[in-house]
Amino acid sequence: MSPIHDLIRTGSLTEAGLNNYLTGGNNCNIEEQDSQGLTPLCLACLKNQLKSVQILLKNPGCKVNTTSSKNRSALWFASNLPYTGRGIVNHLLENNADPNIPSDDKEFSTPLRRAAMHSNIEKAEALLRAGAKIDIAGQNDKNDLFAALQKRKRSGKKGQQQLIDLLKLGPLPSIEKAYIWAAGLVSIFINYMIFMVNSISGAFAKIFNVQGKSVGGPVLSNPDENVIVGDAAVPAKEIEMFTGADPKENFKKMEEFMGQSALGSIFDDQPDYLSTVSKKAAALANDPTTDLGNSDNIEDMIQLALFQTILFCGKFKARDGSMAGSRLRAQNELIARIVKIATKLQPDDKLTEVRFINTNAAFHFNGDSNIEGELQGVAARGGTPLGAKFKEKIIRPYVYEAIKNKTFKNPLLIAVITDGEPSDNDRFKGVLKECYDYIRDETNLEANAVLRFQVNQVGDDAGAEEFIRGLQSLKNPEIYCTSGEL
Repeated sequence: MSPIHDLIRTGSLTEAGLNNYLTGGNNCNIEEQDSQGLTPLCLACLKNQLKSVQILLKNPGCKVNTTSSKNRSALWFASNLPYTGRGIVNHLLENNADPNIPSDDKEFSTPLRRAAMHSNIEKAEALLRAGAKIDIAGQNDKNDLFAALQKRKRSGKKGQQQLIDLLKLGPLPSIEKAYIWAAGLVSIFINYMIFMVNSISGAFAKIFNVQGKSVGGPVLSNPDENVIVGDAAVPAKEIEMFTGADPKENFKKMEEFMGQSALGSIFDDQPDYLSTVSKKAAALANDPTTDLGNSDNIEDMIQLALFQTILFCGKFKARDGSMAGSRLRAQNELIARIVKIATKLQPDDKLTEVRFINTNAAFHFNGDSNIEGELQGVAARGGTPLGAKFKEKIIRPYVYEAIKNKTFKNPLLIAVITDGEPSDNDRFKGVLKECYDYIRDETNLEANAVLRFQVNQVGDDAGAEEFIRGLQSLKNPEIYCTSGEL
């Protein structure tokens, strides 16, 4: 074992220290394996040390695809980290790591399969964008990945259907070097949109008075499994599953949800809106070309259709401080995918609003819009005066003026996506609180029902992370926060 391994194990590797060992007559080899068969790069990935990985890959002698024992690559080790390591996967892919090097393991032998094993959708999508292939496996790996994921799904493990759907797509279009950014936020953002909607009513279990497996969502593959309804165990085959194929049943489902979530009064004078959603949901449920309408997703899609989505986007900087073209394109793809899902069941004239913190550009999209084309060339510069701009561009027109002018037609999902700490973060918190108090005092609506706030911090800015932690402590209004590495 070389001294380089010792520095990594103690978390004390520096660029100067590495160069000293490599050039100081210590006869060190940056590719040398330790007693466990690990190269320094693989060890750094195993230890989840992004800084060490960055230092090692700066040295031309460090080869990103050199494997350790059992033919495990650095990307294999990074993908095998259960809940962390997105930044390392990102950096390895930026340095041309091969996502299709199989190990000698008997199961989950590639980076993609490792990410799937840990149900890490963000890493899986990033690897697919880098060209990972689901049909590649090591010679010892006879495991049927889809069968394994289906088994987990039947056992009640969350997220398996989304992972299965993602893997079925195969390799995805690359967005240059913005792998983790686009992959992470698309999956996390959509999940949180659904979570924010469901959390209003307590999700399926509360709606159906069910404990244990949900009977309002995924269909159980084994009809002999029991579901606990009240105090009784009932065979799943005896419970009518909601499929979304009948417009009348869809309408009832919306009424049920609105009753649980105190949204009913908003739609009292909009029967045509609800009818359109019901019919579109039925068409989607019967569409064999997409999984959005399957029994795992259709109820979530119906509930999401009741909300108007508003995206408030910031600027995105490269590491040298300049605007990063690949990140802007990734942001635009994220917006396009969100719009297509959010408006899928809504009337054609219902639009997702997209505004920007640092520019006056304003866009109104539905699923048929040329979203990426229209967003091309939009540049945002300057600081991040989030509080002032949020009130000016979002809260005043979409909440205060809409309520005053009686044009408040839908509850709102308002999402902020930015990579920096706001220059006026205390004011931003104040704007949120002021908005909540206004709805409580001026209307008969429940603020936490009709307004759902989400803040997405992209990047590794320490100040932004502290800002996110401060938001998470707020109760009125509730703020849902996500964080992804850029």
